[in-house]
Amino acid sequence: MIACKDISNLDKSSKHHSDIWTNITLSGIVEEKGTPYKLENGIELCQAKLRDDSGLTAITLWETDIDIVQNGYLIKIVNGMVKEINGEKRFSTGFLGHLEILGRPLLPQPVGGK
Repeated sequence: MIACKDISNLDKSSKHHSDIWTNITLSGIVEEKGTPYKLENGIELCQAKLRDDSGLTAITLWETDIDIVQNGYLIKIVNGMVKEINGEKRFSTGFLGHLEILGRPLLPQPVGGK
């Protein structure tokens, strides 16, 4: 598994590189989840950030993952991929990866136990 800070350092000499960087597993907390939108082909996606102890990296959530992931969720993307788009490296599940929810934020408890 790599860290968020390692995403921006991927280059053509990386062991994960093959036009895109594949077979990457990364976990962290979702932040800055944006508004979902559709591509011309009808596929829905959403941009967000993923934070771990090393820093922050850009992620793309696809289709059904958009509805199940919210800000504050601890997630893990297994066998994901990184693709550079407009000069920014973005991490996602890609074609072969999958997303796991490892934890959800605790909701504040009402005062007085009600």
